[in-house]
Amino acid sequence: MSEKLTRTQIKNLERLGGVNPADESFSRRQFLTQVGGFGAAAGAAVGGGLLVRDQWGMEGVKPPPAQILKPFNVEPITSKPSLVVVRSSPVAADADAETRDAALHDQAFRMVKAALDAMGGVSHFIKKGDVVVVKPNVAFDKNPDLAATSQPETVAAVVRLCLGAGARKVIVADNPINNPESCFFKTKVGDAALRAGAELMMPKDSYFEQLYVGGETITNTWRMFYRPFREATKVIGVSPVKDHNLCKATVTMKNWYGLLGNPRNQFHQNIHGIISDFALMIKPTLVIADGRKLLMRNGPTGGSLNDVKKSDTIVVGTDHTAVDSWCVTRLLEKSRHEIVYLDKVIQRGLGKDWRPQWTEEITV
Repeated sequence: MSEKLTRTQIKNLERLGGVNPADESFSRRQFLTQVGGFGAAAGAAVGGGLLVRDQWGMEGVKPPPAQILKPFNVEPITSKPSLVVVRSSPVAADADAETRDAALHDQAFRMVKAALDAMGGVSHFIKKGDVVVVKPNVAFDKNPDLAATSQPETVAAVVRLCLGAGARKVIVADNPINNPESCFFKTKVGDAALRAGAELMMPKDSYFEQLYVGGETITNTWRMFYRPFREATKVIGVSPVKDHNLCKATVTMKNWYGLLGNPRNQFHQNIHGIISDFALMIKPTLVIADGRKLLMRNGPTGGSLNDVKKSDTIVVGTDHTAVDSWCVTRLLEKSRHEIVYLDKVIQRGLGKDWRPQWTEEITV
């Protein structure tokens, strides 16, 4: 099979404006193909005497092989906790803006560092020369006070700690629902990450590749924001802790939803299945749930300070299942069994519920 474009293929690309077929809107048939249901759809077409025609004339071009995310996890020290809950006294609300901002950055840094120290130190997880991808949740162009996105101070703290441990590079990347530039600006995550020394990577069409998942919902491949992971040696997820109208809770596991390429809204009909697939798809180095502000109602977007509760808590762990379970029950005050995807992950053997013997709670 040749990888060189034929004259017909080039004409088709020129006629359609050089659009990548993978970027076009999906039909139901295409969606079924991606998630593993193509056999039934194709069988129905052939059985009905229909001719499936290649409108692009691309049969002769060999598609690139699907990518697979390598594991980024680091085994925890057996004598140390694998989940640490850190609480802090609140930052004074009556301080001027500059003083308050500095205090929030200091609070986040002390809390994340204390958690990692309890787990054996940041140097156990991040080594000299590492390239670290930090995946925040900046899905919406919202002010961080509304608690719908990752807090900028926590992202900055993670960047600083990784660079301080000798990381060669830290890449902060997300694929937001709203305009990426607006999201990184309004959430203040972009500025905080850059000031801390990170590189920002926003989505471009060329940064997406087919990623093999082989899960319950994505049984085959899906187009993912893969470019940040090409050179990554470690991956850290930093998420808010919030209510969600479909899956009931967004914490660290739902955070990986931001890697999905479009049309990802089609997964809303099986939201628990797709989130449970993330536990199979990615094995992060660490996950950090920033519960200093909680969106208790009207998630995932929020929009009112009346929906936000201050908690001044950060939870750090190596297993996103355990971290999410702790946050759901202790911070969002929901039953774990309300969160169907957590039950699915545990039943599939892809993660474990939190246990007191693996957990340490400290105050800074």
